[in-house]
Amino acid sequence: MDVEDLVKSYFRLGFSNKEILCLLAHQHGLIISKRALQRLCRKLNLFRRKNQTDIEEIASFVQSEMATSGRLHGYRWLHLRAIRRGYVVSQETLAAFPLSARTVLFA
Repeated sequence: MDVEDLVKSYFRLGFSNKEILCLLAHQHGLIISKRALQRLCRKLNLFRRKNQTDIEEIASFVQSEMATSGRLHGYRWLHLRAIRRGYVVSQETLAAFPLSARTVLFA
């Protein structure tokens, strides 16, 4: 794997930039600067707050999670789950969904 593939996979797993740098150094022997990592992320269009996922996709995701064990957890857990599935969404956006999703499912 090259550096770009490693950074993409670690980014999508939800690791912070600091954690990505440590993993690259210790697991793969690749030492790059923080600034080089930031440039690489921008080149690969990897943003944590930009390019939000479409709200309809998020609504579908929330409804599917609420249909399973997701209704037993809070919006922070839901946010982590969304990030791990590749969605770009804020906690505030997800905090608005669980109540409306629960009322739709259990009404």
